[in-house]
Amino acid sequence: MPDIFTINISNSDLLWRVRAYVIGFLLADGSIQATNGYRVSASQHIRDIDVLNNIQMAIGGKISESYEENICYLNVYGKDLVMKIQDFGMVERHTKPDIAINILPPQFINMTINGQTLVRDFVRGYFEGDGCFHGNLSDRSSRFYLPGPENFLLALNLLILNEIPDITTFITPEKYRIYRIDQKEFVVYGGLKIYLKDAGFYQLTDLDLENGIIETKEHPWLKRLHIAGSFNCIKFFNWLYCDNDFFDDFEINKIHICGQRKFNKCLNVLGNSQYRQKRIAPNWSDLLPEITSLLKPVFYTTEQLMMITNQYLFNKLESLNQLFLYEENRVENPDIFRYRLKYLEFQDGLLDRVQERIGRSNFNYYFSTINPPPEIPSNLRRKIELLDRNENLKFNLKNLIVFIFLLNDNEFLAYKQILDHLIQMKVFKESTLRQNRVLLDIAELKSFEILVSYDEKENLEDQCLALNKSIIPKYYRINSFKLRELMEYYFFN
Repeated sequence: MPDIFTINISNSDLLWRVRAYVIGFLLADGSIQATNGYRVSASQHIRDIDVLNNIQMAIGGKISESYEENICYLNVYGKDLVMKIQDFGMVERHTKPDIAINILPPQFINMTINGQTLVRDFVRGYFEGDGCFHGNLSDRSSRFYLPGPENFLLALNLLILNEIPDITTFITPEKYRIYRIDQKEFVVYGGLKIYLKDAGFYQLTDLDLENGIIETKEHPWLKRLHIAGSFNCIKFFNWLYCDNDFFDDFEINKIHICGQRKFNKCLNVLGNSQYRQKRIAPNWSDLLPEITSLLKPVFYTTEQLMMITNQYLFNKLESLNQLFLYEENRVENPDIFRYRLKYLEFQDGLLDRVQERIGRSNFNYYFSTINPPPEIPSNLRRKIELLDRNENLKFNLKNLIVFIFLLNDNEFLAYKQILDHLIQMKVFKESTLRQNRVLLDIAELKSFEILVSYDEKENLEDQCLALNKSIIPKYYRINSFKLRELMEYYFFN
């Protein structure tokens, strides 16, 4: 069969759905060349090669693999195809800032096939190209996010909300990492690599981390569209995949319009159709991400945020005619609530926290990172709880995690390796080292850039981490060598 763009099809042909899916994918993770030859290109990690197979079935071409990088590449050559894809909204050099800021979703996705627009097929392709899903079944934490230029995401968000009006979404700045040394800055890529002019990619060493510093910055024009909380995620998933637990088997002219890995990851977290139906009523924790996006630019205590959360839950359940679930789904325990706020602060980056020292006690105040206060008073400061240099130092879990990296000469370590070391140390009982607790402390150390990730994988537990040694004096007031000596003294004596 010829490619699906250069053939004539009727306005009711289901191949329009495939066209929307392909254009969505290419805008997220593809490119076209319309000068000095005509080519359509795309790439995916080898674990998602089935997505490239879907695109290949639609437009042809050849898939090649780079075994060293585990990346698969699709290249398709042809002037007619490139010209047609441009007509459908694909833009040459669409990742360049001056071009990206003007890109909008293509108009043709507003047409309807069998009473449905092509928006969900376009969004599904875009999600499979460059979107992410994070989630945990046990604690009801889940989130979809789609990166892109702000104008594009604003327009896409309106299209989504027009089709799923009862969900809440929000947009935040995208972040990126830089390595700074001798007043020079380099963008940090996956594998802790930087690009050196005339030398290519270079992987940072332990000595580099000692002499320079890695920092996180706000991207000048890239943003993230978030759909967060199990209520919103279930609604979005049901829409995106037509509420079909076997959507990855669905074909149009033998072409799949769904990748298996991300679909099954969502399905494993959100549950099957019957289970999703039971969970559709929002819990207080489901609503926290959207609540943070609506907070005023002021500081809030834990108690104030609890009151706001319960009132928001009341209003949401009332609008869904499910008010009878309010008493069961509201939050009452401040300790559980504070624990959930840590997710928003350290894993999601939606909240930030400052402390005020009054006497011998610290009092926490929270604010939204989406709509922060114009300034932070001098009596409030951002702080990570790392114990003083005394015999109690080893009973702070975050200190122990830092110590593990120092003992291992700052080898790259993943969550399971860190957990194994903590168990072997026998400072804490194994039963108290809950997965979420350790992960949150790792996330907090990352938030303060004490730990840096080797590769920004979707899940924190899959990331390899290293100690950002040059930042140690900021928090411990001694360098990493002296800190190791101190920790060894208190741990082994």
